Amino acid sequence: MEEKLQVVCAGHAVVDVLLDTVRPSMLEHDGPLQGATLAAGGDALNEALALRRLGVSVGFLGQLGEDLGGELLLTLLRRAGVNVGAVRRSGRTTLSAVNLLPGGEHRFWSFQSGGNALQADMLDEGMIARAKVFCIGSLMPHSGMDFPGLGEVCRRARAQGVLTAADAVLPPGDYDQNEMTAQLLPVIRQLDWFLPSIGEASVLTGEREPRLAARALQAAGARGVVLKLGARGCLLAAGGRELMVPAYPVPVVDTVGAGDNFVAGFLAGLSFGWSDRQCARLAAAAGALSTTAHGAAGGLKGLEQAMKLMKGSNEDETGNAF
Repeated sequence: MEEKLQVVCAGHAVVDVLLDTVRPSMLEHDGPLQGATLAAGGDALNEALALRRLGVSVGFLGQLGEDLGGELLLTLLRRAGVNVGAVRRSGRTTLSAVNLLPGGEHRFWSFQSGGNALQADMLDEGMIARAKVFCIGSLMPHSGMDFPGLGEVCRRARAQGVLTAADAVLPPGDYDQNEMTAQLLPVIRQLDWFLPSIGEASVLTGEREPRLAARALQAAGARGVVLKLGARGCLLAAGGRELMVPAYPVPVVDTVGAGDNFVAGFLAGLSFGWSDRQCARLAAAAGALSTTAHGAAGGLKGLEQAMKLMKGSNEDETGNAF
């Protein structure tokens, strides 16, 4: 009997080389680093690994390189208990050098492989149909992703009762806002949940105010929208209701992967059958905990840890802080 999964994540998988505080002057000569770590990254892969730590059964779909990087990522996914039976292997693996800066900020330099240009034919729709939730991590304009095909995959998944979700990431460079939004529309129209950051939503909609940006994305076709607002928490908009969920205060070490852990928390809540608000609270807790250690997988240890953080907060039932 084929495994029934709670969540299937599809999309980006990256080998990250985390470099501790590379300054411009260091690029001119050889020398030591304060620290360096090899880690797994990429939105979909980070989400899948975080979901496993939250106790969710997960499948990963996408393309990994036929190289050492691909073997590393595949091994990490398998060790975590992620179903990788339908992963495609081809080409080279995407690699990012991540400069970790003081205060938890970071800068990325990436080699993008074909695996990050997600295509509909990379996806096992049988696996998706057996899941409660299907998430694309992430939608990136001007990346070569097959947005019409991915939209059709989401449409067919919804027809079988699967909840659909996606995050977003913006390409480097100066692109036309309307053109970027138009590229994503075939998928956005088939989403139960769209979870971009406020920065991404503002670029896609032209609206800087979170509520206006969320309404614009709903008008574009997304049933529900969750905007990541960083230290302010998140805004949830669905079913005619708009709700602010505060962030949880934690000592920040590194923000790499915080958004992916946030998305994983929300997906976990959906797979548990929780209310929208409780999903957003778990998302906020998972995102916050991920920042308490270096790397996307360092801070979030499990569901019990996240629940403890949620229970210790001063928040009323409307989602407003006391």
